[in-house]
Amino acid sequence: MDKSALGLKQRFFSADVIFIGAFAAAKLLIHLATSSGYGYFRDELYYIACSEHLAWGYVDQPPLSIFLLAVNRFMLGDSLLALRFLPALMGALTVALVGMICREMGGGRNAQGLAMLSWIFVPICLGINHTFSMNSFDFFFWALIVWQFTRLLKTGDKRMWLWMGVSFGLGLMNKISLIWLGVGIAAGLISTRERKVLLTMFPWIAAIIAGVMFLPYIIWQSLNDWALLEFMKNATEIKMLNRPPLEFFAGQFFGMLPLVFTLSIIGLVNLLSVREFQRFRPVGFVFLTVFVMLMLSGTSRDYYVTPAYPAVIAAGEVLRDAQGNPSKAAVNAAAMVKMAQNVMIGLVAFLMAMWATMSLDKQEGAEKPSFMEVWYRFPKFVVGFMVASLVVSFIVEPAMGNDAAKAAAKACKSYRSWFFALCFVAIGLETNFKELITVGGGRPAAAYWISQTANAVWTLFISWILWSGTFFTPAILPD
Repeated sequence: MDKSALGLKQRFFSADVIFIGAFAAAKLLIHLATSSGYGYFRDELYYIACSEHLAWGYVDQPPLSIFLLAVNRFMLGDSLLALRFLPALMGALTVALVGMICREMGGGRNAQGLAMLSWIFVPICLGINHTFSMNSFDFFFWALIVWQFTRLLKTGDKRMWLWMGVSFGLGLMNKISLIWLGVGIAAGLISTRERKVLLTMFPWIAAIIAGVMFLPYIIWQSLNDWALLEFMKNATEIKMLNRPPLEFFAGQFFGMLPLVFTLSIIGLVNLLSVREFQRFRPVGFVFLTVFVMLMLSGTSRDYYVTPAYPAVIAAGEVLRDAQGNPSKAAVNAAAMVKMAQNVMIGLVAFLMAMWATMSLDKQEGAEKPSFMEVWYRFPKFVVGFMVASLVVSFIVEPAMGNDAAKAAAKACKSYRSWFFALCFVAIGLETNFKELITVGGGRPAAAYWISQTANAVWTLFISWILWSGTFFTPAILPD
């Protein structure tokens, strides 16, 4: 085997590729395993009919996804599993691209894994990748171009512009909404010091490549009386509902999952303001531009902006790795703050259980609630946390020795992160904010936000006591 072939094999089977590929494979298996549960979706029947009449365009879409469907039907048939193989594959490749974007931004394995895991379980993505439509391909092309753009900003390799042109051309032949991404990239370049690249020939060559590839669809439209324009006009007036900006914003919060949406906002702030992300700042403006355009349009559906999220999700996870390994003092300080916060969580949980039992469900003439009723309402993870902390601190560590305990903790670090992630995902799935608002006149919701605020204030107060120097010299000083 020559050196080039050996190098290609080592690169293809590298640990990074296998790690990212595992998440992509999980996404693929999730959709293949559930592909036959609900029968054909009505739009899928329309796409099947289109695939029997191949053309350079259709009234409501360009031809690429229909052409791929025709090839897929020829090779695999018309079963639900066969029909939904391509959207599942596109979903898997999009997951891989999320991890690759995170890696380009400097994220390590933990950041990449959490970014990909977040994208896998976004409800909108689970729905889009479950049935055949051009949207699965659209999400893929958005992620592919954002990855190419991110790599271009990182390496300065001008050849990436050519690949972006090809990707834009293919993406436009799938769905013309990719134009929004083009506007976002232009805004990102103009709004940052990267605007100087517009004085070179490379972005314009990319635009020409995309335009030439998109030209057959433009010609088809011109020969068919611009049917798409009439379709879009009628859809806007009849089909699309008015969406005020606040309603659109709320749709993002729940459609992307509250945790993932919050992570995305953190990522956007990182991209626009944190020094370590300065070279990737145009990517932040891409998301911001697309989000604002769609929110202000008044008729955009929630999922229209979803393909713009991979970069901000990645940036939300990557900051810790991008800043390098934290100092020992920072780790110790963070541990002390978290310990103080956990104590408060346990106290608040106990008081909330008591209040809910004694007050919220209290009825006139009812018997006094028993201890078991309070125990039933009390979150058991608090007890597990306290018991585990005591056992490890006073039994396990003295028995193993400090060095062995540290080595064991280091070996379990990755697993600990995943268990934390799964724990809070489970808590999120069990939390019904709508029910909190409607039950008891909104008192549970008020109690929730009051307790969260009290916990944050308590944590800040403890931090001020420990490190402000007002009362004593801090025990933990910077390295």
